[in-house]
Amino acid sequence: MKRLIIVVLCLSGNAMAWTQWTAGGSDDLWINGNNWTIATCPWHAGESANFNISGAALITSAMPAGYPQSYLMANSIRSDQSGSFTMTMTGGELRLSNEFWMRAGAGSGIFNLVMQGGVLSQGVASGSTATFRVGGGAGGSSSHIQLDGGTINTTDLDLQSNGTIDIEDGTLTIAGDVTTMIQGHIDSGKITAFDGMGQVIVGYDGSKTTVTGTIPVKAHSPYPYTGLDPIPTDINLNWLAGANATGHEVYFGGDYDEVTQANRPAGDVDRDGDVDIYDLQLVAGDWIGMPTSLRDYTELSGDEIVNHNDFAVMAKD
Repeated sequence: MKRLIIVVLCLSGNAMAWTQWTAGGSDDLWINGNNWTIATCPWHAGESANFNISGAALITSAMPAGYPQSYLMANSIRSDQSGSFTMTMTGGELRLSNEFWMRAGAGSGIFNLVMQGGVLSQGVASGSTATFRVGGGAGGSSSHIQLDGGTINTTDLDLQSNGTIDIEDGTLTIAGDVTTMIQGHIDSGKITAFDGMGQVIVGYDGSKTTVTGTIPVKAHSPYPYTGLDPIPTDINLNWLAGANATGHEVYFGGDYDEVTQANRPAGDVDRDGDVDIYDLQLVAGDWIGMPTSLRDYTELSGDEIVNHNDFAVMAKD
């Protein structure tokens, strides 16, 4: 496995120094000073980290011994490596006063940020407007955020052409109303939910934009989507399946209210769109063979037994 290096930048007066990730410790923990060139991890507001080798770094809820605060701090994080690096956060809190630039160097390097828990706040706590850049670099490199849990808070998101975000149980917040920008990234496939099988939810509460992911019970994300202009004439209609669905009932029509209120007839037991002899055979089979099986597709009347009441329901359809 290739490793990406995190370099930390330290500020002292007007001087600026980088603290590099060396992976010299016995583990990948951020708080292990042996993994850094200055033999201590970046935890102060004036320090910056720059990953410039392949590898992995892990931030947990554990704090450095004797550290007076309940959260880690840093000025900024950047990566300049040409290999691949994964930064994973499972708990705790990391506050950045300035930018987080997820980029890989030349070649096919990848910078992965995997959020499984905890809070990563960039620019928010300091009150500054700092950019969270996802992507950049050169060659065939790319950057990806896997937001499986936890929260990322930022004042400004710059999702570049080689950057992607996938959201499962985590939350992304961006200062201000950037719903139009986020929707553009969703439409282009740069922001997805549940590896493309879910739906990205975007909201604005008057101060920040919140982005989460979900897998709806109903079919969702049709294509062509509402508002697509122009609509291609040589395209197949498609959509994403709902959670644990084995099939969907899809309704078409020219009247919005009729479509949204449409439903399958209760008597359409085999769900082929028609109430016919085949449905009658299924209900009759359970009526004769196992009337108390309580299979929802033949017990239609709600009286917990297959009997003449279920045939009456079919007759109405």
